[in-house]
Amino acid sequence: MSVFDRFRLDNQVAVITGAGRGIGAGIAVTYAEAGADVVLAARSPEQLEQTANRVRGLGRRALVVPTDVNRSEQLQTLADATAPADHQQAASRLRTQTGEIDLRRRREHGVLLEAAALSAQ
Repeated sequence: MSVFDRFRLDNQVAVITGAGRGIGAGIAVTYAEAGADVVLAARSPEQLEQTANRVRGLGRRALVVPTDVNRSEQLQTLADATAPADHQQAASRLRTQTGEIDLRRRREHGVLLEAAALSAQ
């Protein structure tokens, strides 16, 4: 087993904010290369679709959720769409397309934070 095999994300789903361009888009593609399906969030639907097409080109699934994380109602929509099904009905669309969320990535005050998602078990 190579060291890279330890970082595989096969059969996991990641939520990535800022995924339309730059570091966020790069992380989305890297996660897809590592085997993850991704939920892409950012303000620009056109840029998100470009990232989604790159992810899909790698044979992974991508769900685009246009989101301005500075607007609480849009952030709530993203949270509702990616919550475990027993917490929110809105998750059924996401779960149907990608499965349960395993990873979330966000930028907070210029710092990238990675965390395993909490899910009902």
